[in-house]
Amino acid sequence: MTSAERPAGSRNPTRTRDAILDAARELVLDAGQERLSIRRVAERAGVTHGTIYLYFRDKDDLLYQVAETSAQEMVARLRRLPRSLDAIERLRQTYLCLADAALEAPDAFHFVFTLRPTRATAAPAMPPLAAVLEAPLVDAVAALPGQAEQTAALDGRALLLGIVGLVEAARAGIATPADLRRTAERTVALALAGVLAG
Repeated sequence: MTSAERPAGSRNPTRTRDAILDAARELVLDAGQERLSIRRVAERAGVTHGTIYLYFRDKDDLLYQVAETSAQEMVARLRRLPRSLDAIERLRQTYLCLADAALEAPDAFHFVFTLRPTRATAAPAMPPLAAVLEAPLVDAVAALPGQAEQTAALDGRALLLGIVGLVEAARAGIATPADLRRTAERTVALALAGVLAG
């Protein structure tokens, strides 16, 4: 059900907020964050322009909340991985789980990965929400035998950037989903071989 089909319901604040977030997400994925306007979100969500400001400070806050929701959905998938996995299988499954989530919604992943706070005084090395996706990979690498913290951080970043490459290939249409999945499997196999070799 799209936000246009679901009434926002001014009596239910949670439902109204969700309708606004859904509408904003649809618009960002359809037209890009540059073309997002509060008026267009309000129209699609079935609320007034002013209602949006009851829930979000401004357009930047709304964009960040949309991206944060997408990142949380990806991380929620990781939480469903069995806790009983050994370190090697944990890294493999963590990478493939994130890669699958990213490839199922490449535009949403791209948005999460590239959104930076507009009011930041200095550009962070990694956008804040991308760091949320990077952390599980770093943790999984760090759990491997003999891994140093600095090496785990570099290896986790390399794995995340590999997913970025898969996503950009999907967005450009230069490989089939099946080819990209095979590439993800090969990438993590090579990464594991390299990390375990030291």
